Amino acid sequence: DSEGTCGRSSLQNPTRGEHTDQNLALALQSLMDMLKTSPVRTEAVSECGASICLFDLLKVGVRPAHVQALALDVLKLCGGTTTAKKKSIVSDVLDNPDSLTGLCCILKAGTLDNQKRALYVVEVFVRTPKLLSELLKRGIVMYLLAHCSSSEHGLSKQARDLLKTMGNSPLHGLAVTEAMGRFLPAAVVAGVTSDATSGDSDEFSFTADSRTPEMIWNDKMALQFRQCVGEQ
Repeated sequence: DSEGTCGRSSLQNPTRGEHTDQNLALALQSLMDMLKTSPVRTEAVSECGASICLFDLLKVGVRPAHVQALALDVLKLCGGTTTAKKKSIVSDVLDNPDSLTGLCCILKAGTLDNQKRALYVVEVFVRTPKLLSELLKRGIVMYLLAHCSSSEHGLSKQARDLLKTMGNSPLHGLAVTEAMGRFLPAAVVAGVTSDATSGDSDEFSFTADSRTPEMIWNDKMALQFRQCVGEQ
């Protein structure tokens, strides 16, 4: 329809217009409203070639945070919608796996709110084994581990829940736990990925007053993670 065509044109030609970022935000909001009204239209995002354009908007420093926030919301909505067609945003990413780099950049240097949004997108994508494999190649485990020690509880819990989901993947769970094992004692890896809980807590958490010393998340671990993520 005309609304979708207009939105697509704005996404594919972001340098047009005097108020580029404003136009992008309006186009993305219009797209979000359309997709919420009719989720089946998520297929059109892929069919018109806009999927990778959305990832291009995630490059840190290229677009303002509010534009990236809208792009992440659209990606989450499109990735979480089941489609019977072969062409989908998932297939687009598999054809262009380097597009995932922008998502990782948001996890590293995006605003707090956008880091949370990016984790929701990752949560959707890791349901597809091939996408999980591509994310592993790009160091997703280290990005998530870096967030596990975040003082922002919501972000920390999101990261731990994602590691747990990934660690229990039938195809790639071993690769996930091995990557975690490069930095963490086995007890910590098991604590994050296991369904079992310890003590009266309803979730695993890194704590400096743990009764089990090997499950302590200390400053040395956090520094090592930051250095590794910084090298990506």
